[in-house]
Amino acid sequence: MTLTVPVPESRPRLSPSFPFTPAQLLPGRAATYRLPYGNPLFGRSDLDTDVGLGGTNGLFGGLELAAHPASWTPQVAALLARAGFELPRVTLYTSRGEYRAVLADLARRCGPLVTMFPQHPDDLPPEGAALDPALLTRLADKGQLDALTGRLAPRRTLRNEPSALQAATRALRNAPHGWVLKASHAPTGGGADVHFCPDRAALADAAARYPAGTPLLLEPRLSVDLSPSAQLAVLPSGEVCLLGLTTQRLAGPRFAGVDLRPLARAERYAPVALEVAQACAARGYRGVLGVDLMDTGVEVLVAEVNPRLTGGSLAGLLAPQLGLLGLQARLVLHPSDRTLDDLCARVGEGWEEGRLLPVMVWDGARWGGANRVAALLLGRTDAELDGQDAWLCARLDGRS
Repeated sequence: MTLTVPVPESRPRLSPSFPFTPAQLLPGRAATYRLPYGNPLFGRSDLDTDVGLGGTNGLFGGLELAAHPASWTPQVAALLARAGFELPRVTLYTSRGEYRAVLADLARRCGPLVTMFPQHPDDLPPEGAALDPALLTRLADKGQLDALTGRLAPRRTLRNEPSALQAATRALRNAPHGWVLKASHAPTGGGADVHFCPDRAALADAAARYPAGTPLLLEPRLSVDLSPSAQLAVLPSGEVCLLGLTTQRLAGPRFAGVDLRPLARAERYAPVALEVAQACAARGYRGVLGVDLMDTGVEVLVAEVNPRLTGGSLAGLLAPQLGLLGLQARLVLHPSDRTLDDLCARVGEGWEEGRLLPVMVWDGARWGGANRVAALLLGRTDAELDGQDAWLCARLDGRS
């Protein structure tokens, strides 16, 4: 096979070096990442985002972690250790009963747990969480963003009824690019429950996916030059620090990765993100959070707040190290039909050659989906990153 983009020469492999250890940034000694059983706010689970896969297991070094075996296998543990990550002590669960037992044991031994999303109270009572579940709910609620910032697109919150949707559409009639419909309470991440609607028919179809009375948010779809995302930390003292700025890569409304590279207008983004993070800190939030922004070319607006580790957290934490090395990075997520052993071996080759840093390899058979790879590609230019991505895709597809 001949690749259509250049594949750069190999470089010395990168081992992660963080300005803060994750254990210094997260408010507890044990964690569970995804919300695997029944979103308590939304009444259902999204298999792609809620099953407990936990795409940032390499960031839990120094802590204990509850994980689903789809995301923590001996192969994955060996891959992350080989790349230089400090590994957490992991307890696995395969059923809801086991999940409850694991959380109870961790809370008994380690104290309140760090949860990236509010847990169902039958799985983890609120007093067992390091951060108030109600606080996580409020901060992640797209319909309550105006409590954190005034830098918002025109919007209307509503309860899902045809008449309410029609009224909101009339109020936002200046929408030449269509509308964006969001579920207000949908703390799943990855762009789930965000719908781009070019016309009223598509808008009605999107709303019909939700039960009557569901809290929804309607905005005009804006022409956006860039979708930067700020990765921040609220330290135990309440001090807020900026970890790094990334650019989100989207496939429609869904998250498809991030780019970590110098941004020409970075000075426009950091003050907005810090202002939002300080508002979160004032309400009691501690730990890592992401603030997603929209640059329309005229103003910088806040799209949403994610009070948790996000897809860009690893890139943000590595920003100082990559900057010193003159490297850019791109987080990519790719499916593959190859076996888990094969995938870990091929990703490991990429790390040995300095092409990438492994992030996660999911064992899809464990949860009824496809095997997937997440990797942080490394390069000095966009063209080099394109080449690294082409190399990885070829390796995952068995074409080279």
